[in-house]
Amino acid sequence: MDTFWLAQAIGVAGLAAIVYSYLGTTRGQILDRQIASSALFIAHFSLLSAWTGALTHAVVIVRNWVFARRDTEAWAKHLAWVFLFCVLSIGVALFSWQGPISLFPMVSVLIGIYARWQEKASEIRVYGLIGCLLWLPYTIAVNSYAGTVSQLVIAAAILYGMFRHDRGAAKTALTIPG
Repeated sequence: MDTFWLAQAIGVAGLAAIVYSYLGTTRGQILDRQIASSALFIAHFSLLSAWTGALTHAVVIVRNWVFARRDTEAWAKHLAWVFLFCVLSIGVALFSWQGPISLFPMVSVLIGIYARWQEKASEIRVYGLIGCLLWLPYTIAVNSYAGTVSQLVIAAAILYGMFRHDRGAAKTALTIPG
């Protein structure tokens, strides 16, 4: 099997892991499950020499690991983590610069940092939807077939998660008291 198709196969495994993550009912479940997906996507993008994508996913692994522990560990509650991960994400984009296309994963991860700092799984899903749509131009540009399909499937999984878990929350939030 040549490297290109091996990369696509690894990306498909990453796709399965990310879909499973968005079906989680808690913030911690979503974040912990996304670590496995990001590890697979590091390998996927590395095999495609798509270094912004690979290094961005390395930041995502550490970010998700820290943020998943925010509810149980005092050290993980500090707002400095948000700023650190923002700086790392921008640094990764500059270090691995592939042209303006590198801005898409960077902005996606910046939105993801904000999203994953939130308490509610429903908010993670909303910002996750925006983030996955930002990854699309990058995955297309680097010939990541699995990444492109992954982003489309992620969008569908997030929408399904929103429908399944967030409908009642949306109704409650939109109800005007009085």
